[in-house]
Amino acid sequence: MKASRNYSRTQILVASVFVLLAVNMVWSLISNWGKISLDVNQVPLRKVIAEFERQGHIRLRSNLDPDTPVTLHLEKVPVAAALENLSVVTDSRWRLAYLMGPSKNELLSMLKDWEAGPRPDGWVWINHPVNLEMIAPQIADDPQDPRGERVDFKPVAEPTAPPPSPPGQDANATANANGNGGGNPNPPNPNPDANTNPGQPPTELQPLLQQVTVLADAEAVVPTDWNPEVGAISARASIGSLMGKLAHAGHGSTYEVFLLSKEEHRQRPDQAQNQDAGGPPPEGGPRMNPMRMAAGLQARIDRLPADQRKVAQASFDEMKAFWLSLKDLSPEDRRAKMAAMRNTPAFQDAMDQRQADRMAQMTPDQRDSRFQSYTSNKAAIKGGY
Repeated sequence: MKASRNYSRTQILVASVFVLLAVNMVWSLISNWGKISLDVNQVPLRKVIAEFERQGHIRLRSNLDPDTPVTLHLEKVPVAAALENLSVVTDSRWRLAYLMGPSKNELLSMLKDWEAGPRPDGWVWINHPVNLEMIAPQIADDPQDPRGERVDFKPVAEPTAPPPSPPGQDANATANANGNGGGNPNPPNPNPDANTNPGQPPTELQPLLQQVTVLADAEAVVPTDWNPEVGAISARASIGSLMGKLAHAGHGSTYEVFLLSKEEHRQRPDQAQNQDAGGPPPEGGPRMNPMRMAAGLQARIDRLPADQRKVAQASFDEMKAFWLSLKDLSPEDRRAKMAAMRNTPAFQDAMDQRQADRMAQMTPDQRDSRFQSYTSNKAAIKGGY
């Protein structure tokens, strides 16, 4: 009987070891699910994209040359951080996009055309890039996977006549010629009087997407002539679920995909000429509603860890007060006050550090080229003040 009891204990011990090993293997799979490990030197971009898709369980498309050589060293890196590294070494930018339209085949056809060349005609690219560098450059705004963020969305009434953009604001931030979205180097003007003439909350798809993309770091792409009535949809859900609800309400389809495209910073010639002459951006282009932009920045701050959220909120409140102080100034005085703010040592040091952090991810050749361009531009800007 004693031998039998000893044998039973041995069985229990062996079984326990196997259970622990199984639990460890399952935990390892779960904790590393979707993370990317890659160690490549001068490998064609198309092969790197294939590995990103396989390991990250994502769809990734690019309009870059598929034979672009890529050098990348990653070990168990989350998708967003891996995409950020890939965008740095390929001089590109990435974003999460939701293609929406009457049929999935139409979406796939458009995406294929986009990969082959310029942005296809007949499509609207809706995005509102929000970057905490605008208000709190000292915050390490680590890339986050937008798919994991929950959006608390409720349609709001839009002003019937949006106020003019602040001096220097990109008037074409909503969509630009290559579909890469715009960019606003200045914080929004959170003018409390900006929404004094509101209408009714929108119930058509495209106006709703304008509001959704403010709250989430994602882009919506829809046919220009497709703007179905979807009703008043409110939800607290992931961005993917919310986009799916909107497409379904419009009796259409949606397609989630990460896009990697050439990074370009362009300004319309007429806009640059008018601003050089001391005037505001020209009329006629889509403008970024300052209230939307403020809401987007606040939503981004609310998703930060508690310690960073406190710092960013204080900076945002300070920036709102700064912009309100510009409200009644002349255009010349506004530009002078903004230039003085950007030339403060604290602001310059923070922006220099962020630039250094990004350059640290580049290859030596990219770093040298970017550094030469950066120092030349910085000298030119300082010389102009």
